[in-house]
Amino acid sequence: MEDRNLILGVLAAQAGFVTPAQVMAAASARMLADDDRSLLDHLVDSGALSPARRDLVLTLAAEALVAKGGSPERVLDSLQEKRPLSRTLGSAAARTLAEGGFRLRGVELEVDSP
Repeated sequence: MEDRNLILGVLAAQAGFVTPAQVMAAASARMLADDDRSLLDHLVDSGALSPARRDLVLTLAAEALVAKGGSPERVLDSLQEKRPLSRTLGSAAARTLAEGGFRLRGVELEVDSP
């Protein structure tokens, strides 16, 4: 997941608008769709996020980038300081990987372990 979408997913999950599992499912859907839509657009398409909340997260992410001098890395670092990414997305990702992959709308994605 590239930095921008990672920031959007973490902010949406930390705000309580979506679950980490929904973020991971949307990331998988985005990867399969191979399009230019954001992670948040995929969350809206799935019904997990309202368009109003998508707009709120987009505004928050834009302001976070401004506050951190336009550096996505600094935004991600600041998010990790408040709540580790592993607690936001990691537990859902680890659980999904432990179960053997992602299941999305009847499509099973195998994930190789490192």
